[in-house]
Amino acid sequence: MNGTAIEIKKSNLICEPGTGVSNVLEQLSDVVVRDSNGKKVSTGSIGTGYTIEYEGKKYTVVKMGDVNGDGKVNTTDALNALRYDVDIVSLNKYEVTALDLNRDGKSDTLDARILLKYDVGLENIEI
Repeated sequence: MNGTAIEIKKSNLICEPGTGVSNVLEQLSDVVVRDSNGKKVSTGSIGTGYTIEYEGKKYTVVKMGDVNGDGKVNTTDALNALRYDVDIVSLNKYEVTALDLNRDGKSDTLDARILLKYDVGLENIEI
């Protein structure tokens, strides 16, 4: 099952696909969540590229599998993964981190396969 686990690693807040803004607010005290436009949010989904301010530091959110930063993990992310693998699109470092689902240090078709399997319920994505 894909939960709502979160973990702070270096300058990132890494989270699982089921994580929403409310989960972050519940798990961390005195935290501010901002969307990719810098607007403070307190509800809804959280996406790759969002930021949090916690204990005087700023962290960038990396939602595992959310390559395009819309807060959802679906076939659109798999398509972006395939396009990235053949140099049709470029991704920033947070999107590349969100894509490396098998944690082999590469973002490629193997990760796109995991995304496709996740979308039909055959694979879990965890941090």
